[in-house]
Amino acid sequence: MAVHEQVDDDALPCHAIDFGVGSTASLFTGGDVFFEEYTSYSADTVVKTWDDIDRLQFDPDNRWVHYDLEFWRGFSSAYTPGIAVSPHFFRSPLDLANDLRGDQVFIDMHDEPEQVDRLVTACTDMTIDAVDFLRQKVPLFGEAPSGIWGMATSSPDIVVVNGDPVDLISIEMGERFNHPHIERLGREAGPVFFHHHTLGVSRVTSVSKMEGIIVQNFIYDQKCPKVLEILDDEWIEASGRVPIDVCQDLTEAKDLDAVLEKMAQGRFVVHCYGQTSDECNELIARVRSYDS
Repeated sequence: MAVHEQVDDDALPCHAIDFGVGSTASLFTGGDVFFEEYTSYSADTVVKTWDDIDRLQFDPDNRWVHYDLEFWRGFSSAYTPGIAVSPHFFRSPLDLANDLRGDQVFIDMHDEPEQVDRLVTACTDMTIDAVDFLRQKVPLFGEAPSGIWGMATSSPDIVVVNGDPVDLISIEMGERFNHPHIERLGREAGPVFFHHHTLGVSRVTSVSKMEGIIVQNFIYDQKCPKVLEILDDEWIEASGRVPIDVCQDLTEAKDLDAVLEKMAQGRFVVHCYGQTSDECNELIARVRSYDS
């Protein structure tokens, strides 16, 4: 942050808990996790039969919930006004269902879709309960702006979710098993920051049509299409419905000015990086010259 203060950009300091996808699932299951570099994974699935769905519920006494509360108590005691916060980098209901059921859930979508509906509904219930509980226990969440990864809003109620499964299934399957539950999160918990990957660039329009989304975020995957190289009118139209956060260094564009000229027709959150503060500020001025 000390280095970042030398740069006159529009990014805002943000923080949300993300101890890895496994620990996020354990926020609801209390299960064990194993940690690897930058993330964690659940040690086992918990929905082995469909009867197990009936036992799913958010438990405030879960040790992983206590870990979150202990972190936020310390964070709140040292909080500097203006820093944006989000209670947790949650998994989308479908992503949580994938963890609880394992990859079998993708077969279940075809063989037992009604049971998948039950499971994802339960995951939505638990997520809403967790968001409500954390907001009640941590006063900061009702006072501070909310956001993640440099993007923030004065609204204190953003729900950040990892929506990766939409990139692994068809658009039609996403609209059946993902979209209604994200829209419910938006209605009952707050506007949704929806993260997924460039493996799913073809989902840009479908995701943008979900109600309750405040930002659609794309993280670049190696060997996948680069947003900066495929921007077209479909992307401009989708960004008109919901701003698109493109987490790809703008300086990687073959023709930066052409990309900025195209993006200026829509609504995009962009990222660029330089080696020095002077170089960064020059890039910022170049980007802002296209900001209408």
